[in-house]
Amino acid sequence: MLSIDSIIENNPFRHIPYKIRIGISLFFLITSQIIDQTLIYSLLLLSLSIFTFIGIYKHKKSFIHIWFMSLVFLLPTLLGIVFVTRVEGQDVLTTIGQNPPWLYVTHESLLLGIETTIRVLSSFSIMLFLIMSSSIWEIGRFLRWVKVPKMFVEILLLTYRFLFLIYEEGVDMIMAQELRIGYCGIGTGLKSLSLLLGQLFLNTIIRAQEMEEALQMRLYEGEYLYG
Repeated sequence: MLSIDSIIENNPFRHIPYKIRIGISLFFLITSQIIDQTLIYSLLLLSLSIFTFIGIYKHKKSFIHIWFMSLVFLLPTLLGIVFVTRVEGQDVLTTIGQNPPWLYVTHESLLLGIETTIRVLSSFSIMLFLIMSSSIWEIGRFLRWVKVPKMFVEILLLTYRFLFLIYEEGVDMIMAQELRIGYCGIGTGLKSLSLLLGQLFLNTIIRAQEMEEALQMRLYEGEYLYG
């Protein structure tokens, strides 16, 4: 069982029917985008983060790690919003560089950065609550219930599973390369990386063929079951 599957199985919100859980998450996500108010984003961010933390309290390290990774990806975007190169009629708060300054931080850019950060994190908290309380198979059944095309749902489910299979296999291959001093230098590291990507691509095709053969042996008739 994948670690995320274990987290979902131990989530106390699992007792709520999956249609309600997923429906509430989508309702919050759509409503917040329609209303477009920073206060609403802040309330959603605070409340859903608390609920998610309660649901996966036994795995709080994973919760902290996921939030940390989201902030790492958000930071470059935030810096690009806050620091501007032109200040036509704006209230300058501080500058970087001299004669003339390279970058400016204005009152407007700072407010825009804060609002964007709250909006992004609130949407992220909604999706985090969804994926930490609902399995991919429940999401698949919900999508079929709302009449999403079957082909799209099957591709989604298979892609999800293959991502973890590829990740696990890639980790094993990297470990094997490191034991053979595969990343001791820049040149050797680039060569090892190219070999890793090539072999990983071939292994993915092999895994897909093996899965197709296994499905055919189980009398697969074109209908992928959603767990």
